[in-house]
Amino acid sequence: MSYRAFKKLLGETNLERKCRYLFGGGLLVLITASFSLNTWLNNQVLNDQNITSARLLVAPIILEKHWKWSESNDQYRMLIEKIAQSVKPKDLGDYSWAVFKANPSNADSKERPIDSAGYEALERIKQGENEIFYRDEAESKFQYYGAIHATESCVSCHRLRDDPDLELGGLIGIVNIRFPSQKVEQAQNWNNAINLASALVTAVLAMLAAYAIVRYVIVKPVLHLKDVSDQIAHGNLDL
Repeated sequence: MSYRAFKKLLGETNLERKCRYLFGGGLLVLITASFSLNTWLNNQVLNDQNITSARLLVAPIILEKHWKWSESNDQYRMLIEKIAQSVKPKDLGDYSWAVFKANPSNADSKERPIDSAGYEALERIKQGENEIFYRDEAESKFQYYGAIHATESCVSCHRLRDDPDLELGGLIGIVNIRFPSQKVEQAQNWNNAINLASALVTAVLAMLAAYAIVRYVIVKPVLHLKDVSDQIAHGNLDL
């Protein structure tokens, strides 16, 4: 917009229109900023909730894996699998998991990452990151990779079976948890729709209120004073 057009818009239009433009512009900026910030914060809350859910699943997954490993009877292993399926949270009932060793070269195929993303996550965790979380758009899933560090109950056994040099707090492996993102995406879309509808309703009501205030509280008294001033300037003192 050129300076002349801007000056015409704010300097040469009537007072009522000028007030509406100024109020509407400020309201548009305020509502846009509020809507964007609220949407971002809600998305952050949902992502934090997903990360928390994944963290809470790590301990049961490790327990299930060790329980299956300790049982040599296939029937008991199947029973453990059924028990694990039956106690899964309903909201995360479709999640899947895998545990990978810190040194894939000495691991079975089931204990090695199955794709480049898994190897990349393993390398990043080896370099110091404790967990990695992202949304896999291709599969519509959330991917979580978390480090598994050796505790006192882990060291003695894993030194014998995996790494003789394993120290307390050392990296044993990583856990990969995958769960669908459809429900979360639906919740985000619904929340965004509600926020947008609320913003539109607020804008309409605010503009109606501003119209009434500008016309009857600001402009009308000012115009009346202008008429009185004009009458006095023309010598009419009988007002």
